[in-house]
Amino acid sequence: MIKIPILVVDDEEGVRRSVKKTLEREGFYRVEAVEDGSKALELFSRDRFEVVICDLKMPGMNGLDVLKEMGTLKPSSVRMVLTGYGTLEHAIKAIDDGIDGFLLKPFDVADLRKRVKLLYVKKQFLNVFPRKLYAEVVKDITRIFPRKTEISILFLDIVGFTRFSQGKDPRELIELLSHQFYTPSTEIIFNLGGMVDKYLGDGIMAVFGDEGSVETAVQAAIKVFNKLKDSFPLGVSAGISYGSVVSGIVGSEFKKEFTVLGDPVNRASKLSKMAGPWEILLDHEAASNLKSVKVTPAPQQTLFKAFKVENLAR
Repeated sequence: MIKIPILVVDDEEGVRRSVKKTLEREGFYRVEAVEDGSKALELFSRDRFEVVICDLKMPGMNGLDVLKEMGTLKPSSVRMVLTGYGTLEHAIKAIDDGIDGFLLKPFDVADLRKRVKLLYVKKQFLNVFPRKLYAEVVKDITRIFPRKTEISILFLDIVGFTRFSQGKDPRELIELLSHQFYTPSTEIIFNLGGMVDKYLGDGIMAVFGDEGSVETAVQAAIKVFNKLKDSFPLGVSAGISYGSVVSGIVGSEFKKEFTVLGDPVNRASKLSKMAGPWEILLDHEAASNLKSVKVTPAPQQTLFKAFKVENLAR
């Protein structure tokens, strides 16, 4: 099982042992502990821990300087102060330095576990998951670990955007994408329990993983069409696939994202580009999982069998 690496920095051996034991009981953390800032930075530069819990006053470097340097090395890391010398001044300084959490000694075991998990999930994924899934990840953090899963994938594409954008004011284009396309579409996807995997310039990739996910993906596309049809200046197409993908966090120290990888992603993308304005195309796997929506074989030529959703009128 993949475990989240945590570094504990404290000159008191008893505190190091206690924090390490407390967090490792959760089962999904790997905890290392050192007694001073210099050793912590040396270890951090090699291992790049996801979470650092650091004492404020230690021999040599103080905790805030250590955490500030770590933030430069890895901005996505969660950095917390655990100290017995907490004052309002210290807390304000920690916030100004971008520190994510501030806990006082002696710490409560349950509170420490809760704060570490909440801060980690919040910093990494708050803007990735809809509220419902965010709450589920807080309860079970292993949901974001790499895994194979069966899901539905929805691609939404603005038809003819490249030609439309030529000669347009850049501010108008950004306004169009952000407020007239991304915002209403994302709201619909989130309200139906889906996750926006990424924005693709003139498109959106979304995933749905609950039972009946194909039906939900189709309903999301229909709701987006109905929302945009009367006001959006261009048509929107949709491609939906179903199948096994690998999900997990990918990226670099500078930028990460939770995404899914696999053939279903490629199929959904291809289908959305084949579909016409206000048209939904599905692959065979997705069509086979539909119960309440009527589909017919699509006339478009493709390397795999495609189906078209019928009766999209409101």
